[in-house]
Amino acid sequence: MDEELTVDPRTRRLAPTPEERDAWAQAEQARRQAWMRGPSEFEKHDWFRQERRKAALGLGDSYVAPTSAEIEAWSERECRRRVAWLEGPSEKERHEWSRRHARRAEHDAADSDDPTAANQVVEWARREHQRRQAWLAGPSEQEKTEWARRQTENFAGRLQHGFEAEREVVSSILREAEIAGRGSIRALSRASAALWSYVVRAGESSERDSSAPPRRSRVPY
Repeated sequence: MDEELTVDPRTRRLAPTPEERDAWAQAEQARRQAWMRGPSEFEKHDWFRQERRKAALGLGDSYVAPTSAEIEAWSERECRRRVAWLEGPSEKERHEWSRRHARRAEHDAADSDDPTAANQVVEWARREHQRRQAWLAGPSEQEKTEWARRQTENFAGRLQHGFEAEREVVSSILREAEIAGRGSIRALSRASAALWSYVVRAGESSERDSSAPPRRSRVPY
């Protein structure tokens, strides 16, 4: 109790009470269950805005914004995707995990007939299925503790925590960059002539600006 009183709220926030931890856990559990029921109206609107922006730039499958029927069709597909996610890793996810594991082990376990490698994939899929089921049931004690720790963390603590997760973040960014590169090539191949012309003109303008000599200006005395 004495230690709690010595905390200066100007430099360090007070730790959440047990009641606050339980309230956060209940709210987080409700959020996860709502996610499983399907996209909310906000998510539908957000998807509509993204597709409308793609259509305006000529990067989507259509040059017009999605209709109400298309929004509902996307919502149904997304709902089925979430249900399938909860049931466990798909064949694509298993293959991707096996490929990453093989890279770390410096041998191609994904394409080998080694029964040990196959058993590792099955075991990982079982653990991942249990993890997803536990996620839906609500935050674990470890998640509650981690949430409470973040509430009292100052900037230096958050920065240190970010450095600890740097390797995972970098790996994720590289993967997204690879996907974005493929998507950019596909998008440019499907882009409208007007968008392509605009990109070319913008590149030419940037090239002229970078090669032009610096402007001279008078220095006032």
